[in-house]
Amino acid sequence: MGNLCGCGEIAKCRTSWTQFNPGRRFLCCPNFMDPTRNCNYFRWVDGPLPNRWYQGTMYQLHVNLVNAQDQVVQANNQHSRIAFYNRVLIVLILGMFLVKFI
Repeated sequence: MGNLCGCGEIAKCRTSWTQFNPGRRFLCCPNFMDPTRNCNYFRWVDGPLPNRWYQGTMYQLHVNLVNAQDQVVQANNQHSRIAFYNRVLIVLILGMFLVKFI
């Protein structure tokens, strides 16, 4: 059975990606965003990282990963747009040929 928070619900395991606790897991109330519950349950699962250099490196790696993922999404969106415009262009060209020969 999992850890119960002050609301009596099973605490959720999340990962911190702040500059001083990158990659560090913690337990918190699943209702932490609900101001009516006012449950402040929080507990670290992992110990602190060994030093500031390691923290900085982990944080920078995470930032680089997020940026790379954003670039992939942008490239996919651009590819989809180009593919759509190519299809429209093909339809227009075929339409022009059909009009010319009819």
